[in-house]
Amino acid sequence: MLVALLPSQAAELSLLGDPTHQPTTAIVIDTLRFTTTASQAIELGARSVHVSSTVEQAIRLAAELPTRPLLCGERHCHPIEGFDLGNSPLELTRNLVEGRDLVFTTTNGTLAVEAVRHIPSVLLGALVNRHAVCQHVSESTAGDVLLVCSGTDGQLTWEDVLTAGAIIDELCRGENFQYGHDTARLAHAAWQVIEGRHSANPNAIPHETEPSSGGAPQRLAHLEKELSHSMGGRNLLESGFETDVHFAAQLDCLTAVAKNSNQNPLAFC
Repeated sequence: MLVALLPSQAAELSLLGDPTHQPTTAIVIDTLRFTTTASQAIELGARSVHVSSTVEQAIRLAAELPTRPLLCGERHCHPIEGFDLGNSPLELTRNLVEGRDLVFTTTNGTLAVEAVRHIPSVLLGALVNRHAVCQHVSESTAGDVLLVCSGTDGQLTWEDVLTAGAIIDELCRGENFQYGHDTARLAHAAWQVIEGRHSANPNAIPHETEPSSGGAPQRLAHLEKELSHSMGGRNLLESGFETDVHFAAQLDCLTAVAKNSNQNPLAFC
């Protein structure tokens, strides 16, 4: 298990040790908000989520798809002019996205996907689908796993490191788990620290290993506070997206796992 604290570290970490033994699975994390929103889209029945690094590329891709997709995205939290949707999970409804293709371009998350497009299997992970992602990895992954935190404008972000730690916390219960680098230990330790704070609250409900359907109210409030204090959380609060932070803090509330296509590493379904 390896953790790239920023997309720029992904290539370096994937070559650690034996260069012929690279990670077979990558989990891209952009908790606030791309991987949360894309997971919600798949949960609501979207046919696919396509990733583009630039606005121009997204528009070209939308024109090339057989049926008109929904153009989705943001730059520095704000929706892109002329696009159908921004990057908020709360904009999505089943009536809007079911059976539709979505094309996304975002400030950070879609660039992180580009950074690992060479890895055979790529998943989109967030707090909301943590358990589902871990279950998929446990059942379907035989090789090494690389978690990639998207960060914000090239800077490490607390919310993505916490999510990486939450995923590691569940995966480490498996018999074959090993830390592949100290960054994995750091992310796991970060999650354990905030879990310890939550457990120290006499009103908190003990940690559960099963999906929590949104989590106990005390845990939700605890995670929402942590996300609100992160760089990405502060940016969203300043831009008026408080409810998106609340949604992203709902641990294990989704069962969907967005996986890249065998035919197209930048298309997820």
